[in-house]
Amino acid sequence: MRIKVGDVFITKQGYEIAVISYSTHSCITVEFKDKNKHRLVTRARNIKRGGIENPYHPKNFGVGFMGVGLFSSRANSKQTDIYTAWRNMLMRCYCEKRLVERPTYLNCFVCDSWLNFQNFAQWMTDHNYDASKHQLDKDILKTNNKIYSADNCCLVPSEINNLFTDSGASRGKYPQGVTLHKGRFRARMSAGKKTIGIGFYDTPQEAHQAYVVAKEAYVKELANKWRGRIDERVYDALMNWTVHP
Repeated sequence: MRIKVGDVFITKQGYEIAVISYSTHSCITVEFKDKNKHRLVTRARNIKRGGIENPYHPKNFGVGFMGVGLFSSRANSKQTDIYTAWRNMLMRCYCEKRLVERPTYLNCFVCDSWLNFQNFAQWMTDHNYDASKHQLDKDILKTNNKIYSADNCCLVPSEINNLFTDSGASRGKYPQGVTLHKGRFRARMSAGKKTIGIGFYDTPQEAHQAYVVAKEAYVKELANKWRGRIDERVYDALMNWTVHP
C-alpha cells in the first residue's frame, strides 16, 4: 500500500497519526492527532508497523512521559542520573508495590509540570544537580508536603535529607524517639548512619521531651555546618524546624 498525504494510521500505543508530507519512503512527516500535535519525520515501514512512539505517552508508572526537548534518558549507553531521580520520584508516588512497602508516600503526587521529564530535568540542571552530592527533598521547605514540585522541593546533601526519615512504623506505640528498654523509657535519635543515645527516663513523656530538645539542637547544628552550600531557604527552614507529633 502506497502512503500518501492525508492518510491516517494507528500506532501500537493507540494514537492516530496523520501523514503531513511525503518526500520519499524514508522521509515522511507525520503528526499525532492529540492535543500536543507533535510532528516527526519517519520511514514508511515504521508507519505501517505502528512502531512510532508518542513522546507524550505516559509510559512511566502510567503518568510520566519523556516530552520533547534537550534532555535524554541515556548518555554513553547508561541511564542518566537525572532520569533515575525522576523515575524514583514517580515510583515513590505511583508504584503500588512501593506504596505498600512505604505507606508514608500514600496520597503524594507529582505536579503536572514535572510529569514531563523535560521540565524536571531542566529544573535539576538549573539547580546544579550532582547525584554524588544531592538528594531531592519535598518536606523540608513545607512540613507534611504531599506534592513534588518546583515550589516545594529542594536539593540537599544526604546527611540533611536523612534527618527526616519517617520511622513511625518501627517505634511502636511510644512517642517519637522513645522505646521501652528493661522497664525504663529510652530516648535516642538517628544521626546519619549512627544512633545516638540520649538517656533513660521514668515516663515516655520525659523521654520524648529529651528527644525533642536533642533533635532540634542537632538539626540546627547541621544547618550551620552546611550553610553556604545549601539553599538559604533550606537553612532558614532547618533553623525554624520543630519536632511534630
